[in-house]
Amino acid sequence: MTTRMKELPDLRQKIDEIDDRIVELISERFRITDEIGTLKADSSVPALDAEREQHIISRLTEKSGKLAVNPDLISSIFRSILSEVVLKHQQIFRTGSDSR
Repeated sequence: MTTRMKELPDLRQKIDEIDDRIVELISERFRITDEIGTLKADSSVPALDAEREQHIISRLTEKSGKLAVNPDLISSIFRSILSEVVLKHQQIFRTGSDSR
């Protein structure tokens, strides 16, 4: 094993820690968006806010470009996240906010 290859386990451990943090942040994001879904349901506001979604995607793809991250990747990731949020908001609206 070369000297550089000996670094591989440490680098992989760092990646694992970052992945764990990403999942924790996504979980936190969903907890907050569940609160938003409840507020929307209580106020009869539609689950989908296309203008807000477009703003989020635009803001994050612009930021990703500045950080040398593929903007298409970020767009894809966040479109998936936002789709999940809308589905959850629709579910909250159907079941009623008082059922949680």
